[in-house]
This record gives sequence, structure tokens and C-alpha cells, in this order.
Amino acid sequence: MNGKEPIEWIVLDKKDGKALLISKYGLDSKRYNTTWTSVTWENCTLRTWLNNDFVKNAFSEDEQSAILITEVDNSSGQGYDEWDASGGNNTQDRIFLLSYAEANKYLNVTPDDSNNIASRAAPTAYAENNGAITNGSYQTADGTATGWWWLRSPGARQHNAARVDGAGSLYYYYVNYDHGCVRPALWVNLESADTLILEPKETSPSISSKETSKDARAGNIVIFGNYEQDNDLTNGKEPIEWIVLDKKDGKALLISKYGLDSKRYNTKWTSVTWENCTLRTWLNHDFVRNAFSEDEQSAILITEVDNSSGQGYDEWDASGGNNTQDRIFLLSYAEANKYLNVTPDDSNNIASRAAPTAYAENNGAITNGSYQTADGTATGWWWLRSPGARQHNAARVDGAGSLYYYYVNYDHGCVRPALWVNLESDFFR
Repeated sequence: MNGKEPIEWIVLDKKDGKALLISKYGLDSKRYNTTWTSVTWENCTLRTWLNNDFVKNAFSEDEQSAILITEVDNSSGQGYDEWDASGGNNTQDRIFLLSYAEANKYLNVTPDDSNNIASRAAPTAYAENNGAITNGSYQTADGTATGWWWLRSPGARQHNAARVDGAGSLYYYYVNYDHGCVRPALWVNLESADTLILEPKETSPSISSKETSKDARAGNIVIFGNYEQDNDLTNGKEPIEWIVLDKKDGKALLISKYGLDSKRYNTKWTSVTWENCTLRTWLNHDFVRNAFSEDEQSAILITEVDNSSGQGYDEWDASGGNNTQDRIFLLSYAEANKYLNVTPDDSNNIASRAAPTAYAENNGAITNGSYQTADGTATGWWWLRSPGARQHNAARVDGAGSLYYYYVNYDHGCVRPALWVNLESDFFR
């Protein structure tokens, strides 16, 4: 009995004072058409529902006034070119589904691409209650099981409609097939007085603002410090984006969203632990001074970093060495497992994947085109502080997002610094 919840939308395009939106989640579960017959978008029951029941239920009259009536293109160029079924006449709609061409343009949807995170979507609990099914083999960027969702284009014939499957790739189903999700799309007038739209890139509060302490919730992206990232040394350093992993007792645990640089765990191949490795020295000296002002440094807590055996992978019995006192550190395997679900041999863990910055790539970081982050960027691999199978190795998260290890002096990896900040410090007040 808590009423309806606000709808989250992804901004796909913005031009001429208007924006194209698609719902972040599968909001409901409906058939493309209630009966199995030859049908196009113009005459299907899903179009009728979206432009009548849905629009009236989801939007106030003021909100409806901001939704533009769109000339929806259903020509052959909007469908997949190897399926030659006609998409029918163009339509005039307030609410519609993306065509295949639009899904390809904005979300990189193609056939047989099981690694397209950008196009995956999870159904809401309400949609699941109404019949939407999820695929536990595939996850969205935040680790939620995916559902499949309809496009307005036809499939191989007009008895079928195109869809985006749980992996994020193109296929089709019978028009009367159930268990799918509906992700409404619409163009809104940004010049309407009652319209508020965020920029296409998802934004989060800056942790440098005085109101940030209440917004630094787990999963948020926050801004703190500056570091060279675009590899253009003429325009200064760029703000660092951090993922909030934990928040408790007036402090927050952050890890950089990107691989900020490329460094070896240790410059020489030898038996070494986190306590004595050269990467720890660099992070707590050169990096901290380069990335943070004195005021920012004052907000970074000195952390008792646990390097006990319980922090490493239990099938590798190399000692992690003594505990350390650090401002900047790397996650252990146990922490990466707790916060980012890192495990061995899991090639579907999107949450733990990271891309290197252009600066990190220039310094030697390599990317793996076979795996992508949630926004479709090729991934790099990144160091953990825990040892590998022996102390000549260090643990790492590979491009797929799973646990492995490399020689401590191996290069081409990324550094994702982690730190605890004091949200009650004068810097955040």
C-alpha cells in the first residue's frame, strides 16, 4: 500500500530541445499481440495498451503534456535486414517501443552478441508478478538477473516480433508469446516547464559537496580528487570517479571506477607481500599527493589493512604478510568477493569489470575486446593486494571479471585504488 514508484529512464538522445528516453527496467509484462496472427506495430495490442492504459496510469496530466507525439518510423530500414517481413505503416505515438535500428544505434544490439551489457534489462518485481521471467545466466551491470524485452520491429515474418534476449542480443518470438518485458520509449519536450531531464551520462552527487555525506550510498558514483585520465596533458587533471562500496559509522569505502594507471605489483620478480611491494609505496606517496589536495588528504582515513589468510583465496595458501596502515590500498580477494562478487572462473561478472583510462593505456594497460563494462567499453585487468598461489604472484581480476593471478612484476595491468574517507571531516561540512 505504498503507491506507485518513480520511473527511472535512460536518456538515449538529446537534440533540438527534446530527449529520447527508454525505461531502465522492464516495467510490465505484456504480449506484443494477444492473439497469434500476422500483425505489425500499427495494429498490435501492445501499442494500444501503451498509448492508452499505460500513459494514463504512469503520467499526470502535466507530465503527459510534455510527451511529444512522435512520427514512428516502421519502414524496412528499421528492421533487421535479414528478416524481410514488412514493419507496416508509420504511426503517430506518444509511447512506443524501440525498433531494431534504434536499439542497434543506441544500445549496440546485434544478433548473437551475448556480451552486450548495455542492452540488458531486469524486470521490476511488478513485471515479474505479471509473468516476466528472468535469466540467471546473464546479469545487468548491477548484478541483477535479466529479462527479455520487445522491440516494435517484426521478426522473420509478421507472426513474430523482434526482441532483445537476456544476454542482450537480437532474436524474435511469436507475437502472442508471454513472459517478456515492456520497456516504453518516448520523446519529451525539454522546454516544457514541468519537465526535468538529466544528461545522458548517469550522474551522481559529487563527494566534494557539503551535502555529499548523505548521498554517498553503496553503489553510487561520487567525485573526489583529480588525476590525469584523458592523456591530454595540456588540459589539466580530470576529476576521479569512485564507486561507493560501503558506508558505515560516518565513513565510506571507495574504489576507483576506472583503472587509473598501469603499474606492476612489484618492480622485481621476488617473494613479496602487500606490506613491502612497490605498488603500495607508490599509492601512499606519489599517487596520494598527485591525486588529492591537502584538504582532500585530510579526509582520507588511515586504515588498518587486513592481510591475514582470511583475506586471500582459500585454495592459494601463500601468506599475505603483516597487516599495514595505509591511506590508499588495493582490495583483497575477500573484499572483492564481498563487494563485487569476484570468484574464480566467472566470466559473467559485470560488476567487477573495469576499463583503463586513456592515460593508463598510454602507460601500458591492455584491454580485452572480448569483454566489456556495463557501458560497452573494453575491459582491462586489475590488481588485488592478496597473494596468488605463492608470494611471487599477486591476485588479480581479469578482463572477464573473475579471479586469477600473475607474477608480481607483470606489467599491462590496471590500478584501482581504494580508500576509506571520513564523511564527518571538515572537508565535507
